[in-house]
Amino acid sequence: MNRVTGAFGLILIATAGVAAAQTTPAQSGPPAGSTPPNQYQENTAQSQSSSQYSSDAANKSEQKARMDDCMAQQRANNPGMSKHDMKKTCRDHVKNTPHD
Repeated sequence: MNRVTGAFGLILIATAGVAAAQTTPAQSGPPAGSTPPNQYQENTAQSQSSSQYSSDAANKSEQKARMDDCMAQQRANNPGMSKHDMKKTCRDHVKNTPHD
């Protein structure tokens, strides 16, 4: 009888241990001084987006300036060239020329 009682006691203790290990403690909120993950991701995305926007704007204004320069040069070098052909030539030139 002592062996059966001992075995039954061990099974109860093991079951209680497994049940306790599977429960998660309740959290009332994020730890003090930390940013919630979704807010951190939003802040990071906003800062990346704004820096990307300013970078894109700078690239576009640089590209426009290069396009204007090319158009002026094409007009001077090829007065009979159509505006459409000048734009095509300059687009290809601006697109294929590495910028600083």
